[in-house]
Amino acid sequence: MDSYDIEYAITRFNKRGKKYNPDLLIFLNVDFLRIRELMDKEFEDLQAAGRIKKYNMPLVFQSYIKKNNKEKIINYQTALLKKFINEN
Repeated sequence: MDSYDIEYAITRFNKRGKKYNPDLLIFLNVDFLRIRELMDKEFEDLQAAGRIKKYNMPLVFQSYIKKNNKEKIINYQTALLKKFINEN
């Protein structure tokens, strides 16, 4: 589902998909750097500062990346996937 980040996709699977005991699970993630909750927070911060009125993905993403270390984001996402794989 577009706009699902890895953490949300895993949570959704655990709540709704696990009961089907699938033989194969495919995660499609177009941008490993995007964490929805952090991007939403960045949008709220930009909006509160009067720098943006509506959700502008390129502007929000650019500001979000400036505040968050790419390597830290990738390590976080990778750790989530490794934990999920080990548990399933």
